[in-house]
Amino acid sequence: LETFLRGLPGVDEAAALAVEDAARGQRILAFVEGRGCGPEALLELCRLKLSAREVPSEIIVLEQLPRTERGKPDRAALAALRWPGRES
Repeated sequence: LETFLRGLPGVDEAAALAVEDAARGQRILAFVEGRGCGPEALLELCRLKLSAREVPSEIIVLEQLPRTERGKPDRAALAALRWPGRES
């Protein structure tokens, strides 16, 4: 999923995580760093090109992904983020 998203126009970096959702069980969230890429358009491309189990339930576009000291996306920091629509 991350490799696919990185290959899309306007996406500079991507990270995906599985998160627990009390109402829906486990689901995949994708975080992308980039400009000019809307989450709905990215989701539609995922639906067209990926299998149903690979499609994230939500894509969150950020100006910049949090990074570890080594420059990789910081998954712990992403999991702790809050954004509109997130329940907890």
